Amino acid sequence: LVRRKDRNPAPMQNLEMLIEGTYMQLLELADIVEAAQAQLRFHSVRLSSGTRLLLLLLRLRFGLDEEDASLLEAHLSPLVDETPDQGWEERTTASLTHLLRTGLAKAGK
Repeated sequence: LVRRKDRNPAPMQNLEMLIEGTYMQLLELADIVEAAQAQLRFHSVRLSSGTRLLLLLLRLRFGLDEEDASLLEAHLSPLVDETPDQGWEERTTASLTHLLRTGLAKAGK
């Protein structure tokens, strides 16, 4: 690279090395992000499987009928999809809190 404004352009010192170093760091960071996304997918599948197993065990242990089992599954969802705003844990916590408050309120009356 050379300077364009000067009458006698001289090469910009070490700019090529700076650009190359930055490019290499970007490639490293892209690899790290890719590995983290793969780990997130792996653990999402494990969480989903564990949640499905928990739902099945709850259904069998307490003899839940289809309606109660589907209500529980709606609040304790085995579908794990992460969004920037809200993850599985936040959605599940809010949903189960709502279920417990409304369910206990009806049972207490």
